[in-house]
Amino acid sequence: MRCWGVLGKSMSSLKEKYENSKLSGVIGVFGKSVVAFLKGCYPILVYYLIIGAVVFVSGLIFGSGKLWGSIVEAVGTVVAIPYLRHVFRKDVLLRAYGILTRQNVEKKERVLRYLYGAASIIVVALAMNNILGYLPLDRISTAYQKVSGELYAGPVLVQILCLGFVVPYGEELLFRGVILGRLKDAFGAQKAIIISAVLFGVVHGNLVQLIYARIVGLALAYFADKHQSLWPAYLGHCAANLFAIAVQNGVFPVPESFLLRLLGKIILV
Repeated sequence: MRCWGVLGKSMSSLKEKYENSKLSGVIGVFGKSVVAFLKGCYPILVYYLIIGAVVFVSGLIFGSGKLWGSIVEAVGTVVAIPYLRHVFRKDVLLRAYGILTRQNVEKKERVLRYLYGAASIIVVALAMNNILGYLPLDRISTAYQKVSGELYAGPVLVQILCLGFVVPYGEELLFRGVILGRLKDAFGAQKAIIISAVLFGVVHGNLVQLIYARIVGLALAYFADKHQSLWPAYLGHCAANLFAIAVQNGVFPVPESFLLRLLGKIILV
């Protein structure tokens, strides 16, 4: 019995030393960071579960691969938008500041700032398209080939409506609205911009968009945070997707474009 008592005291002593040690502090901070990250980012899972459910139901009703990928993606986004708007508005109300908070500036000046932010995002997107156009990543990534074939099937007007306007709205509401705002509360603006951009690249699920979406995601998050509005990110996102649609449909021969090569060199310098 005496041995057990000594062992118990030793364990208590070790526990007390651990709780007062730096290691305990590091583990505590790490644990809190993980919890904050998961709490901030779980809407991504909900968003893609909703889209996955729409894909599954459409497959049951119409048959697998019968509908154009752009339409399925857009319908999934539309179904998910009420959830995203609810979470986003709730976050803004609970926050002393918010991504939709309007700066005390004249409307005309605010619009110009939004357009400047959108134009900057477009430049980054064009440069990334140009840079990736010189690399064989699209031929290496079978996942990209599959996604590209599905999304860019169907009439161009359908692609423009679905991929050019509807999907960017849902993604901006999720990534630059809900996710960026929550990560900013937990980790600060700089880390939130980087983490949200990494997540934006990862969820696209292929090598080409992993690189492209991550870089463009940095610009989207930066200007959304800088101007405290989703408008610059949404307009820039729409323009980037519309350009991608034009490239996929042969309107712009990216590698041969002198302007895009120049933009790419500017970004690389």
